Amino acid sequence: MRVEVTADVVRVLEPKLLGEKQKKLVGLHVSYMDGEWEQVMQLDCWQMTADKAETLAQGDTVRCNCYLGGSEFKREDGSLLVFNKLRCVNIDIISRAVDLNASGKVSLKSQIAEKSNQQNTQANDLPF
Repeated sequence: MRVEVTADVVRVLEPKLLGEKQKKLVGLHVSYMDGEWEQVMQLDCWQMTADKAETLAQGDTVRCNCYLGGSEFKREDGSLLVFNKLRCVNIDIISRAVDLNASGKVSLKSQIAEKSNQQNTQANDLPF
């Protein structure tokens, strides 16, 4: 089943290399508001999608096309656990929380703006 998720990035997990072919997996935690409750979920990003996920930062808003899948695990006592997974196949960045330069790093302009917002503005209350 194909699912589209539009949400804000909470965190990007460290990449893992899995299998004989060393496929890259990056977990992407995103959240959205459902009424008054925040919903947080993990999207699994593989290979090229993982590369794009690594460029994301907390607060970025993304639209992800995913496939909903799942599996079940039978416990020793005979009970079943069912797991759902969202495998991300495409990431569109709707908005960035910070400006990035061409190398994918936070731009100098954004760093200066952030530092000026953190400074004490009451010390500079001269009338001119």
